[in-house]
Amino acid sequence: RSPEPTSIASILEFAMPRGKGATRMSRGVERERPFASSAAASTAPRMADSLGEDASGDEGPCPANLMKICAHSGDIERAEKMLRQIEEKHGVSVELYNSIIHTCIHGGDLERIEYYLKRMEENGVEPNVITYNVAINAYASVGDAAQAETWLNRMIERGVRPTLVTYGTICKALARHGLIDRIEGIMKLLEESGETLNEYFYVSLIFACGASKPPNHARVERALEELVQRGIRPQVVKHALTRVLGERRATQLLEGATQEAPQLTHQHNEQTPTPKRREACAESCSGRAQQHQQLQSQQQRRR
Repeated sequence: RSPEPTSIASILEFAMPRGKGATRMSRGVERERPFASSAAASTAPRMADSLGEDASGDEGPCPANLMKICAHSGDIERAEKMLRQIEEKHGVSVELYNSIIHTCIHGGDLERIEYYLKRMEENGVEPNVITYNVAINAYASVGDAAQAETWLNRMIERGVRPTLVTYGTICKALARHGLIDRIEGIMKLLEESGETLNEYFYVSLIFACGASKPPNHARVERALEELVQRGIRPQVVKHALTRVLGERRATQLLEGATQEAPQLTHQHNEQTPTPKRREACAESCSGRAQQHQQLQSQQQRRR
């Protein structure tokens, strides 16, 4: 079931940084060490077996890194065995739990995410923004907007501030259901809070236009124009455009957008009140006000 129309908006209103001095959200994913590549994942079983029954040994490959390698193999049983051995000797950390959650996702067992969240609570380990973003992305990838929203709620209730990645992931879930208005609402609130939208929001918006009933091709073309105005390369949404509009129409639009990009970007920059422009405008207004006051004083003295 999709979230109620007002639920995402109300969550955003609560979570969004507001007012002077509000902390801006991170521009990208808050990074721990990246999960290992799929090529490295194939070596995980052999490396884990080389540790024998003591996967938490002090020598040899780092257990935490092995957990991350196992995540891409999706071998939940092996990863859980390794986690138990690490817990017994070294204790646990949020990075280890993030790795096991990632393994469950790759293994196709989303229900175990709930289990490991409870384990984290029992062991006094606080989930971080990566924990929630990984979970939200897992449900968004299968189009479960309701569960993605549930994890967003939990994230905020625990005082973990969502990032652009979080909201972009929520938009991906909403796109599966063709919920154009809700994606636009999130984008509007983010811009009002001073955030800069990236290409992922427009990819979701375009896919939502294609999934809506009936498909909204006119809104797709406006989305392309808007992203070009913001200085985003039109080619980054080529796949989405092709899926929604077909290869021929997508190619026509991209060729036109590429030619018009410099002019549209310039117009947008001139119309957008950036902090520097606001400051310059305020200084200019202040200067004119002072000049006006001086002129009035001179006229009064003459009288």
